[in-house]
Amino acid sequence: MKIIINQFSRLHETSKSQNKEVSKLSIYYLLNILKKISNKKNGGIFVRIILNRLYNIFNENINNQIDTIHMIAVKWYINYLRMEDNSFEYLYIYNKSFKKNISLIIKNNKKKIFKSLIGSLIDGISVVYRNDQAIYEYTGLLLYNNYLEVYKNNKLEEKNKKIINITNKIYTPKNYKNFIEEIEKVKKILTENLELEQLNDKLKTLEEKLYKWGADNLKYNNIMVISCYMGAYCLFAKNENFINEIWNYKQPKDTVATHTGHNIFPEKMETIFSLIIDYKIFQERFAFFEEHHDLVPYMKKYIMLLIFKIQINTKNDLAKPHINKFNSIELENLKYKINQLKKVSNNLIEDKNLFDILKLNKDTDMI
Repeated sequence: MKIIINQFSRLHETSKSQNKEVSKLSIYYLLNILKKISNKKNGGIFVRIILNRLYNIFNENINNQIDTIHMIAVKWYINYLRMEDNSFEYLYIYNKSFKKNISLIIKNNKKKIFKSLIGSLIDGISVVYRNDQAIYEYTGLLLYNNYLEVYKNNKLEEKNKKIINITNKIYTPKNYKNFIEEIEKVKKILTENLELEQLNDKLKTLEEKLYKWGADNLKYNNIMVISCYMGAYCLFAKNENFINEIWNYKQPKDTVATHTGHNIFPEKMETIFSLIIDYKIFQERFAFFEEHHDLVPYMKKYIMLLIFKIQINTKNDLAKPHINKFNSIELENLKYKINQLKKVSNNLIEDKNLFDILKLNKDTDMI
């Protein structure tokens, strides 16, 4: 397999200056191999090899006008997220490689590629709507077939709420695995108490709906984290204007129409708090070595800018956030993090140039 990958890489290098079609074909086959391997277990080493090859090709050609630049920079990532029956086994590897591409684009000031990347993330992944009803329909099979005591004895009402809470916090493959395990526990109760003829195709249909709900949450939340990495890296690379591309892609300042799709950055305080507590966004690191620099201060600064933007857009009372879903320990952690952000806020408020670049109203009160 490694030999085949190397052959396609060499074919691309030798042909790109002589025959654009052959070069494009070699990239196409490399992406096709990647897609097939990514659908199989225990292929991590080959996934890494191909993604490293693609990164090297992108790095060497980022300043060249080549037809395959979008395929090399972005398409492989969207392909992976949109794979059917995706177990997300290689999501960490894909994310790390994609973040390397993002860093390269921002560092080299490639706005056209960056806008293409943003557009692909917005248009390539479906927006997730709350679908609490799905789990109630699933466990409701017992009620529908007059098994009220079984429903009560197995505390399925509590299990429903637990699954809904888990679903809204799916940021990683591990979170997704926990979600699947909870569904399997409920499935065991259903199959042990219902006759097969009572299940029919209904059980499978509702299961597929639940799994899709969980997978869509993982993909969307993952993109949200990726967008925060973008914003933080823009601040690190002193290319703050790129943040406007993240925030305004759907609705540029001079647009005459609104683009369809969804935003990929947090627009609610509830989402910000979940990123801080559930995902631990302040533990994010650079995708590769950046001369001993630390991403954390830039991430805190970017999260503070998002809070400021939310406050301007929604006029939210930030003293009354949506915190009812957090337990006492999480609330104490959140309080500590918010106090850290207040220090960032005090420094940030003095940066008039940054507020001008991002077209934010500096006179709005911060937290």
